[in-house]
Amino acid sequence: MNAQQIPTGRMLDVEGTPQDFRAFRRLGDGIDAEFNHIRDFRGYDHPFAVDGWKPGILGEVGCLRDPRSGRRVEVLSSQPSAMIYTGNWLAGGCPETKSGGRYADHDGVAIECQNFPDAVNRPEFPSPLLHAGELYCQKIVFRFGTY
Repeated sequence: MNAQQIPTGRMLDVEGTPQDFRAFRRLGDGIDAEFNHIRDFRGYDHPFAVDGWKPGILGEVGCLRDPRSGRRVEVLSSQPSAMIYTGNWLAGGCPETKSGGRYADHDGVAIECQNFPDAVNRPEFPSPLLHAGELYCQKIVFRFGTY
């Protein structure tokens, strides 16, 4: 990503970086890092390529766990990437919580399965174009449970 949050087209190796989520770790541990503009964006707001992605095939994207409640959500998708957004701008402008409180920045996380951002301008990315007569069919599964 560049400073304006436009993908550069370059795939970064995440090994050993604050964006390395191949093993379980807290999202908050790297949320203020300078790597790949995380600090500039006030947290994660980045696309991640799905390892082993194959067009039209439902594959594992990732899993979120909450150690306090024991809840988990597994995410599967047929899309080539997932955007991770950590609620970087929730404070102040969001509606009240169900209990009447206010959200703070980073009080939530979104995993948005999609094609690569800016894919329409990047021939090296999977094409987002749908031509006349073609069928668009993608699937996202959120599997909730405990661990």
